Amino acid sequence: MPERVVVGGGIDDLLALCVRAFVGDGVAVMTGGSYATFVYHVAGHGGQVHTVPYAGYRTDLEALAHAAAVERAAAVYLANPDNPAGTFHPAPAVEKLAAALPVGCALLLDEAYAEFAPAAELIADKGLPANVVRLRTFSKAHGLAGARVGYSISAGEVAAALDRIRQQFAVNRVAQAAALASLGDSDFVAAVVAAVAGAREQVADIGRKAGLTPLPSSTNFVAFDAGSARRADALLAELQKRGVFVRKTHTPSADQWIRVTAGSDDDLAVLREELPAAVGSVDAGGAAPAG
Repeated sequence: MPERVVVGGGIDDLLALCVRAFVGDGVAVMTGGSYATFVYHVAGHGGQVHTVPYAGYRTDLEALAHAAAVERAAAVYLANPDNPAGTFHPAPAVEKLAAALPVGCALLLDEAYAEFAPAAELIADKGLPANVVRLRTFSKAHGLAGARVGYSISAGEVAAALDRIRQQFAVNRVAQAAALASLGDSDFVAAVVAAVAGAREQVADIGRKAGLTPLPSSTNFVAFDAGSARRADALLAELQKRGVFVRKTHTPSADQWIRVTAGSDDDLAVLREELPAAVGSVDAGGAAPAG
């Protein structure tokens, strides 16, 4: 299968290649609020991004397919598991989306968090639809974010097209050696995935007990629905005052979410103490949104 694989400097680098190869100054479709770097790549090539809102807390696959047809899109970007929601669509749903796209429209499938999702429910390389490009990274479960190593899997002719325009020195030898070593140490990756799963459940439980609603997560983080954008902003500010850094989604369809990464036992102990206190302070009117 080497002829179907293209190696690049992380998914960001590979997304840039895909935008150059498929979109150019055309139109792409994505969920508003998903990984914003894709928007920057398209804008840099003079293209346009049409966004669709989340359906509750999930990416809306039917809306993506409809928008792709209406906008005559050259590509659809889908993060699965999603960033920032953390939710996941199993293989049949992704394959249905790929089949529903108009002729000539590529599905750019960002699987940065795939190792944390149910392995049996991921789309398979064998029989991969010809219009799908899987994008994977060593930055998450493999712990090599600073090394910048990623790869795509696609039909041979697509891989050949990407290979012709990629930077030949985008991944240095040290990063390549680290990636190969990680591939050879499946026990380490399995241990990371197991540790993350355990910590993720604790994070969800801590938030739930503090009065927040955790979203289902197949990643290394948990998104919480704070109920409103104002409450989410206030929680973000209050947690920062307490030395706890979390993220917030800034998009109209999901601006009430805050995102907490699964951490070590020490990190969880801090969260267990500070999150309920922050929620209590906010709900008592003791904190105001920053800015």
